[in-house]
Amino acid sequence: MTAAIVFEFPLGWLLSLPLAAILIISILRQRQSGLGLPRIMALSGLRSLPLLALIFLVCRPVWIAREPPASASRSAVLLLDRSESMSLQDRDGSRYQQAVGFLRERLLPELKSAHLPVQAMLFDQNAELADGNKISSATPSGKRTNLGGAIAQAVQHAPQPPLAVIALTDGSANENKDNTAALTALADARKHCRYAKCRLLRLCLRKQPSAFRRS
Repeated sequence: MTAAIVFEFPLGWLLSLPLAAILIISILRQRQSGLGLPRIMALSGLRSLPLLALIFLVCRPVWIAREPPASASRSAVLLLDRSESMSLQDRDGSRYQQAVGFLRERLLPELKSAHLPVQAMLFDQNAELADGNKISSATPSGKRTNLGGAIAQAVQHAPQPPLAVIALTDGSANENKDNTAALTALADARKHCRYAKCRLLRLCLRKQPSAFRRS
């Protein structure tokens, strides 16, 4: 956290110039009158402190504290559906192939340009971490689509609450036993993050080739 005092009326400090001149003249006169130096310094200090406090208040000081955004250490979690329905063929290949193409050509470059680290996971009835090679070589053959379980696992096991959870799926989620856990995990991520909220973005593939829509 960084903190600083900002003055809304910094020109008020110019008032210290005439006041300093008056104080110097007063010291010289006291010196000429024969007062001892310790007494002159004590009197000058007692006079200058309230004047400085008054000038300080005239300048209208404001205390500003800045904390680094929590998003600096948070990642975007990418969930890629590998259930059997993703193997359905369209004119531009299977839904899974379209999702991988969209990921490589559009989504990852956008996340990279935003300087967001990405944590990728493949999911069907289960979810597991995946790198580029695993995503490319994966076969969409899962028997169930447990999107809720994938979201819950991604959020609960992340070192920091993710900045966003992005799911690439055809929308055919047929396993809902973990939906409540997913909602709870997302709610907890929002609660414990002060500066940014965890958002869920689902990109659905439909029958039209290369068609993606947000839901």
